[in-house]
Amino acid sequence: RYISKISLQSCFDKFEEQNRSSISGLTNYTDVKDFLNECVSSQENEPASEEFTTGMTFDWIKCEDQAKTSTVYNVSRTDLNYIQTTAVHLNWNESFTLLKDKYLEEGMSEDDAIDKARDNASGTKDICEVNTVSGALFWFTVMSTIGYGQTAPVTVSGRLLVGIMGFFSIMCFAIVVSEASIITITIFDDMFERIRFKRLKKRLTSLIFWILMIGVSFSVAMVFTFLYRRLYKNVWRNSRRLSGVLWW
Repeated sequence: RYISKISLQSCFDKFEEQNRSSISGLTNYTDVKDFLNECVSSQENEPASEEFTTGMTFDWIKCEDQAKTSTVYNVSRTDLNYIQTTAVHLNWNESFTLLKDKYLEEGMSEDDAIDKARDNASGTKDICEVNTVSGALFWFTVMSTIGYGQTAPVTVSGRLLVGIMGFFSIMCFAIVVSEASIITITIFDDMFERIRFKRLKKRLTSLIFWILMIGVSFSVAMVFTFLYRRLYKNVWRNSRRLSGVLWW
């Protein structure tokens, strides 16, 4: 059988909490031993206690309780696999069943009760939630970046959506690493000083310069797009839509 260190720590915490308000203030060894035996035995079939899903943030699950505690748990691979998969699945099934029974008691038809329970059921307890925003930004980043595999949008609207969201995700990333931009600007200012382009250090002139640089970048991309489209048509004897070539 498998008993996690996390489960044992959980039992110690429970014992301490229950006896914190005790009038006597002292407990004997037998009381501690009996409590721990009973507590650990109740968790012996679980590879790590489910309650620790409320104290961790992982993958697509966000648990607010993590910010309220400084306790660090060394979670094994077995524990992590249980917390991320089995525990969430079991919690969702339990939540779904309870909600379905509740809706049936309220007079809903079975189909309506199932549909509503499916929409409202949660596998992450009340304190945890699916981290939709971060997951969506990560998905758009993957979709708009070469090197993550063969998954890519096919329709024009899909590519447009991913392109827009990918652009915004890049902007968000730029905000996070804004310190790097300050260093870059410092380097360019020094370069402009050395080559006697001091005007490019002024705010308005610098703004116009970088806007022009962005325009040049897009112009180069468009030139390569038309060249590739012409090459594709003349060499491979096939035609491709402009949107498809631009996406490539």
